[in-house]
Amino acid sequence: MKKQKEVNEIISKARKSIGKFCIEECNAYCCRKGYIIINEQQVNIIATKNEQIELKKENKLKELVFSGKFMLDFSNSLGGCPKLKGTKCLIQSNPERAKVCQESPIFLFGDSVRISSKCPAHQKNMFYLFIKQLEALGYKLTKD
Repeated sequence: MKKQKEVNEIISKARKSIGKFCIEECNAYCCRKGYIIINEQQVNIIATKNEQIELKKENKLKELVFSGKFMLDFSNSLGGCPKLKGTKCLIQSNPERAKVCQESPIFLFGDSVRISSKCPAHQKNMFYLFIKQLEALGYKLTKD
């Protein structure tokens, strides 16, 4: 249990360490490119009904058959996530926002850690010290 707490603290510090970089240099790349898988409640948090209609027309918001989940493609006419204002997330502190948004760009899977290869901070090796700390605790870095 102590080890898990230490791992969570390292990952939290790693995410916080890039906050300024995300806003000033990478311009919230993860919120403007790619896609996320979310549930209906999270769709309603992220997009207004009018935005949802527009995204569905563009085929950028799709319901995934038989799963109750939705795929939201950020390469849309809204310029990315509807809750992105400039480079700042308007729902950053909302505990109901999508888990992928809360965890990005570092994801923990058992004794493995995955850092999004598309993350500009990762490409600049800004997580090196955190990765070394996690490896010292027996965690493996996996490729996405």
